[in-house]
Amino acid sequence: MQLIDAQCRTEQAQAVLNIWLECGIADSQEHALVCSLITLLADVPESIRDHINSQPIEGAK
Repeated sequence: MQLIDAQCRTEQAQAVLNIWLECGIADSQEHALVCSLITLLADVPESIRDHINSQPIEGAK
């Protein structure tokens, strides 16, 4: 998997988890688990983006 794909999937997972919380269908235990996952994923897309942007451009001299 390419890093850009991992970044997109992480952003998608964050969006799904946030929607799940907004819907209010989770009980307190599920709510805590979803919040934990959101916390674990925090800043991951930004870190991937920073890594991608720090790489030299292919073909550049």
